[in-house]
Amino acid sequence: MIAGSMDIAEGAATVIASAALMPRATITAMQIDGSSAPKGAVMISPLPFLIGRTEGAFIIQNENISRKHAQITYDEAQRAYFITDLNSSNGTRLNSQRLVPGQAARLSNGVVIGLGPSITVRFDVG
Repeated sequence: MIAGSMDIAEGAATVIASAALMPRATITAMQIDGSSAPKGAVMISPLPFLIGRTEGAFIIQNENISRKHAQITYDEAQRAYFITDLNSSNGTRLNSQRLVPGQAARLSNGVVIGLGPSITVRFDVG
C-alpha cells in the first residue's frame, strides 16, 4: 500500500450526500411610477438579496423607497424564500398585507410585493 492511500474492499460503495439545490427565484418590476428600476426579471442573488433606493442588488430610485427597504432570504430547512421589511419609512406589503418590520414573511410563486405606496414587483420561483 502507498503511504497516504487506503485499500477499499471489493464491492464497497461510496455514498455522496448533497444538499438540495436552492430553487431559482426572480423579481420583476411591475409598477414603478416613473422611477428608475431594473428591467425584466432579476435573479435573486446574492443572498440576502437587498432591495433599496441606494443600496442593494435591486435599486429603485424613488423617494418613497428607503435606502435599505427590504431583503429576501432563503431558509434551507423550510426550503422557502422569505421577505423582511427593514423598518422602511413607507412599508412593504405582500399581496396587499402590510408586513411587520423585522418579521420574515414566506414568499410563494407569483406573489406581488408592494414597496412604499406605489411600487410593485412580482416574485417568481421555479
